[in-house]
Amino acid sequence: MSKVELTTVEAKQSDFEFCWNLYCETVNTALGPRIPGGWRADVEERKFRSIWAAPESHIVLYDGQPIGWIAVRKEPDAHVIDHLYLSKDYRRRGIGKILLSFFAVKAKEDHKRIAMDVLKESSAIIFAEKCGFVRGTEGAFSIGFIRIN
Repeated sequence: MSKVELTTVEAKQSDFEFCWNLYCETVNTALGPRIPGGWRADVEERKFRSIWAAPESHIVLYDGQPIGWIAVRKEPDAHVIDHLYLSKDYRRRGIGKILLSFFAVKAKEDHKRIAMDVLKESSAIIFAEKCGFVRGTEGAFSIGFIRIN
């Protein structure tokens, strides 16, 4: 078995399209049916533009190829994972767990907890629980999770 390299690099504005496509691939499946009138790409892209922040985002590279992105925001009491998306071909291979572990170590070094919201009705709920997160508050479309380091 050959060794592969998993790294992250800070996102640049030019990474917007890649991140938008991953977001669509994941969120449309989970939320599209719950949105009144259905998923409208033009409307959702405007919303996405308002939340996407290159300075907080990292592109996930697998052997130098972009396969995902993660956005982490530092707050006074926690590091918050706002987004974690992987291309379909790279899900369920342990990559998400490696990424969460890496950012959990960073949070622990800062004496902070780590938090994230997960879309309802997605497999990410089981993933979060397997990674040691505990359910917190529940919203209309998502469930908050917390992990104390």
